[in-house]
Amino acid sequence: MKRNRIKGISRFLSVLTAAILLFSGAGTAYAASETAAPNADAQKVSAPLFDEPQSLNLPRNITSFWFRIPNGTSLGDQCSLSLGMTAAETLIDDRSTVTLFLGNQQIATARILDIVKKRGGMWVVPIPAKSLKTDGTLNELRIVTAQRTILGDCADIDNPANWVRLETTSRLNLDVLRMGDPVLGTALPYMFDKVNQGDRLAAEFILPSGENSDVRSAMLTAASAIGAAYPSKSTVGFVVSQGSSAATEQNRIRIGLGSQKPRDMAAIPSLNGENGYLSITRNNQYCDLSLYGANAAGLSKTAAFFTHRDYLAQLSGGTAAISTDLRNVGTGFVKNEDGYYKLSDFGYDTASLAGAFHQEVNYTLKQPQGVQSGPDSYLEIHFRHSKALVGDTSLLTVHVDGTAVDSIQLSDSNAEGGSIKVKIPPAALDKSSFDVKVECYNYLGKVDCSKDYYDVAWTVIDKDSVVYFQPGDAGIPPTIQPLPSFGGPSGESWPTAILCAPSNTSQKMMEAAVGLVCRAGQNSGAYRWEYANNLDSKLKESSDILILGTNDNLQIPKEISDLLNVVPQKDGFALSKDPVVSAEALQNKIIIQVVRSPWNFYRKVYVVTCPPGMEGVLKEFVSERKALNELSGTLSLIDGKKAVTNVTAADSTVSKAAENLPFSIDRFLGKIVRATGISRGGLLAILILVLAIILLIIKVYRTPRRFEKAKKKMETINKDAGRALEEAPKDIEDDFGKDDNGR
Repeated sequence: MKRNRIKGISRFLSVLTAAILLFSGAGTAYAASETAAPNADAQKVSAPLFDEPQSLNLPRNITSFWFRIPNGTSLGDQCSLSLGMTAAETLIDDRSTVTLFLGNQQIATARILDIVKKRGGMWVVPIPAKSLKTDGTLNELRIVTAQRTILGDCADIDNPANWVRLETTSRLNLDVLRMGDPVLGTALPYMFDKVNQGDRLAAEFILPSGENSDVRSAMLTAASAIGAAYPSKSTVGFVVSQGSSAATEQNRIRIGLGSQKPRDMAAIPSLNGENGYLSITRNNQYCDLSLYGANAAGLSKTAAFFTHRDYLAQLSGGTAAISTDLRNVGTGFVKNEDGYYKLSDFGYDTASLAGAFHQEVNYTLKQPQGVQSGPDSYLEIHFRHSKALVGDTSLLTVHVDGTAVDSIQLSDSNAEGGSIKVKIPPAALDKSSFDVKVECYNYLGKVDCSKDYYDVAWTVIDKDSVVYFQPGDAGIPPTIQPLPSFGGPSGESWPTAILCAPSNTSQKMMEAAVGLVCRAGQNSGAYRWEYANNLDSKLKESSDILILGTNDNLQIPKEISDLLNVVPQKDGFALSKDPVVSAEALQNKIIIQVVRSPWNFYRKVYVVTCPPGMEGVLKEFVSERKALNELSGTLSLIDGKKAVTNVTAADSTVSKAAENLPFSIDRFLGKIVRATGISRGGLLAILILVLAIILLIIKVYRTPRRFEKAKKKMETINKDAGRALEEAPKDIEDDFGKDDNGR
C-alpha cells in the first residue's frame, strides 16, 4: 500500500486517523471468516482501534477509524464499539462530550467525565448492523470530542490542562455470522490484514519433506512479497513445517514442486510443462493458500505471480493455472539516471492538509542504490491553498530530519499554485534515507473554536513535487539499520537476493530466515529470492546477499570474510587485524554484520550468525520491530535476553577509495550532460558529426597521396613510352637497311 502519513494539529481541531481496512486490494484488512451459525454462536471479531494512546488536547477533536466488510458478509445484532478513555479532572462536565458517528449518522453521545468516573473509563456503544456497509465499500467510525476547561472564545487553545486520552483498549467488535469466501485477488489482505490480526504478520509455511532449494526459494520470495505488501506491520512471526501442518492456529501456505508436495496439500490439476498453480480456500476462520509448480520454472513463475500484486488482484476465483511469466517484470522503485524524481515515485499521493493552524505531512525518502547524492540535491515542494488564509501569518515550512530548512508565506499570489525549493542538508545526504516534514500554518484570523473549518482552511501538497538527487560519485557506507535493507534495482527489472545457508539448516533458523526476508520486503520491496548452499553461482555478482547460520555450521567465502571484523569459526572467532571487539565479548552472542559486496559495489552482504541453540532467540529478536530499531553501525551483538550492543567498526576496514563509485560509461556521459547542458541525444549527434569529420579528414589526407602515386605512375609510363619511341626509328632503319642489301 502506498502510505502517506499525515498528521494535522489545529489550535481548535485535531484529526487523528486510524485506518483498518477489511477487504480487497492493497492496504485492506479482512475480518476472520466463519461458517454460518446461530447468533448465539456467532464468531466475535474484535479489532483494536489504536496501536498507541491518542492524546486529544484541543477544544474540538476528531478521530476516524476506517474499515471495509467483504461483499456477502452476514452480521449479527451484537456489533459494538468499546471506547477506552481517560480525561483530565479539570474538564467542565456539561461542556465536554464525545459523539460517535457512523458515516454522517450520529450513533450516540455521552459526557466525557461520566464515562471516566461512572463507567470505568469504557464507553460501550451498540452499532446497528443494518447501518454497516457490507458491500466492500468504506465504513467510517468517527469519534468527535468537545472538551473545555475554561470558558471563553478559544480559551483552551494550547492549554495543557485540557486533555482526553483514547486508550489502546478501544476496540471495534463485529458479530460475524458468515464471511464471503476468499479469492486469489484478495488473498493478501484476507490473510494478512484481518481486523483482528492487528499489527502482526503471521502464517505457517508448509514445505514438502527434504531440502529442495527451489521450494525454499519460493517460500522466501513469497515472504518478501508479504512484507512488501505491509511495510508498517511491527510484528513478524512465521512457522516453517515439513510434510504437513503443525496444526498452528493461523493461515497456512503450502508449497509444492512436481511430485514433492506436503502430505496435506490439496489435489493439483494436470499442468503443462513449465506452468504453476495457485489456490486459496477457507479453513474455518483461517485460509489455506497453495503455491505449486510442475517443475522449478513453473514454481518460480507462481511465486513471481504471487509477488506482483497488481496481477494477483485481477484473479476473481479461488484457483488459477499460472502460465504468465512475470519474472522479468519490475516490482518497485526505478532509478532515474538524471536524478529527478517525484514524491509519487516514492509511493506518496497528493496530501490535503485541512484545518486551521498547524497541519503537517511526513515523508521518508531513500537515496537510490545507496549512492550519496551530490551537494546540489534539493526538494521542490509544489502546493496550493485556500484563498481564505491570511497571507501575513500563514506559512509553509519544510523540515529535514527534524530541522527547519526554509519557509514561504501562503499568500494570494501562490494560492492557485506555488512552490518552495530547499537544498537537502549534507547531513541528510550522508544517510541512506532521511525524513521530510512539510508543515503548514493555516491562519484564518479570529475564529470560533467550536466550528469545523476544514472546508476553508486547507493547503494541498502535490504528489508531483520534485525530489532531485544530484548523481554522486561515492557510495553511502552500508549500515545494519534497518535490518536488512537493500539499495534497490541496478538496471534489472526484478532485483534478486540470495540467502546463503547450509542445506541442513534447522527449523528455528529457517523461521528466522523467513522473518528476515519478510523484513527485507518491508524495507526494500519485493525481491526474487534464491536459496543457496554456497556462493559459487554467477548470480552473486548481481545480488544482495544474506548469509545465515550457526557458528559451527557455516562457510563464509574468503572474499567476504576478508571484509568482516568478526569471522565465527567452530573453535572460536577470527578477528580483524585491528579488532574493535574482544573475543570474550563475542561469547554466547548473536552477531550481525554488514559489508559492501566484493562482487558488486551497489550490493550489500549481511552476515547473521549465532551459537548453536540460540536460533530461537534470533527468531524472537527479528519478530519485533522495536528490538530491530536498536541496531546501528556495521557490527551488532545480541545476547540471550535480546539486549543489543552496537560496535563502531574501524574505518580502516573500508578505505575511502573503496567508497568511490566504479567507472561506467553511463555515469561518464551523465557528467558531460550535466556539465554542458547538452542532452544525450545531442551528444550522440555531436559524436556522429565528429566521426564524420574525422573520416573526411582521413579521406582528404589520403587523396593527395593517391594523386602523387598516380603522377609517379604516369611519369614512369611516359618514360617507358619515350624510350620505346626513341628505339622504334632505329629498328625501322635497320629493317630498311636489311631490305636494301637483300635486293
